[in-house]
Amino acid sequence: MIINDNSDILLTFSWGNFTHGVSGHLFECIEYYYILKNHFNVKILIPENIKNYKEIIESKYDFERDEIRDILSNTIFSVKPTLVKTNNIFFVDGSWKNIKRSNILYKKILCFACGDFSILEQDEATVLLDYRVYDKVPPKSFNYKKKLLLKKLKKPVKSENRVLIYATENCRDTDYDTENSLKVKKEDLPILNIFEKFNKYVYTPVSRKFDCSPRFLVECKYFNKEIEFYNIDYWKEDRGLYYRWKDIEEDFDSLILEEEDEIIDILKSIIFPIQ
Repeated sequence: MIINDNSDILLTFSWGNFTHGVSGHLFECIEYYYILKNHFNVKILIPENIKNYKEIIESKYDFERDEIRDILSNTIFSVKPTLVKTNNIFFVDGSWKNIKRSNILYKKILCFACGDFSILEQDEATVLLDYRVYDKVPPKSFNYKKKLLLKKLKKPVKSENRVLIYATENCRDTDYDTENSLKVKKEDLPILNIFEKFNKYVYTPVSRKFDCSPRFLVECKYFNKEIEFYNIDYWKEDRGLYYRWKDIEEDFDSLILEEEDEIIDILKSIIFPIQ
């Protein structure tokens, strides 16, 4: 499918021989769309098959009906598009280099840094990243901390007495020992109203020992869930996890995405530079 988009900013995540599914990157697109739409002509491109998109949004957020309609009407679905032609494309997962260059045509490319260290060695994309986390800073970059639209999250009305272990095939270990022969129930994503399903979250190791800006920890803290770190013996090595947890403990408000977030002025300076 060919996408010919004329928006100021096209929010998306990378595609190729893998899928993200219902992940934090999908929610980042939705949340940043929400705060950018009043300042730019913005659209979301979902480059894979996400089922029940409307239901996922309604389960996750406390949006008004017209806000949901607006998000839906400005979301483009195209599974692994063959060509995307747009003005400014913003990869929230940072992995734009995984895409064939012939598949995207753009004026400017922007991204969040998200563990793909190769983007630190180039000068084509403008990268938004937390300078505390990365040793090297690309030539075109801004010091920026990824945030969450916490005030729009739907608050859980109950909390089951269960432990959640978030295990994925691509990065998280699953050898957590459930004490007292507790039964383990596997549930596939998406889990609607997930924060009603548990009262304790066990953070398990990431195989690459780097978790650039974990959002689930922030959400758990926001909803007063108990958090346990299991076999995390690489705090100094994983600056993403270290500084995310430090901010959670010491500067939580800095993780809240507000409607007048600093990213608005950053993007204006990139997209509409003063001549």
